[in-house]
Amino acid sequence: MTEMKPLIRSFIRKLTIFAAVIAIAAIFFRLMAPPQHITPAWFILLIFFYLLTAGIYSFLIYSARERMARFNTRFMLTTVVKLFLFMIILVIYILVNTQDAVNFLITFLIYYLLFTGFEVYNVAKHTRRIGTEK
Repeated sequence: MTEMKPLIRSFIRKLTIFAAVIAIAAIFFRLMAPPQHITPAWFILLIFFYLLTAGIYSFLIYSARERMARFNTRFMLTTVVKLFLFMIILVIYILVNTQDAVNFLITFLIYYLLFTGFEVYNVAKHTRRIGTEK
């Protein structure tokens, strides 16, 4: 368990840098693009994806350490739960704030692709390493 903490701490450090780069790019876009193309929820979405990615990564790495056979099931389960959570958030936001729906969806999709790619890359890298240690 204690050997997992440096691994997760390292991931959080990389994730923070990754999110900071995305935030800088978003601020730059916000300064350059017309205001009607920017969702006011861009920063909240960034924090949401940051926290969700950190939590899921930690859960999956601890799962891989316990039993690798259980990891695949937990990975698929977290993916399904995450997708349902995303659908609920999208539907609620679109119903409540129809004027900002398109901008929100585009921002959500961009963040989803970026953070999911980052998460999958790091989980795959670390579970390969954990699998070879056993």
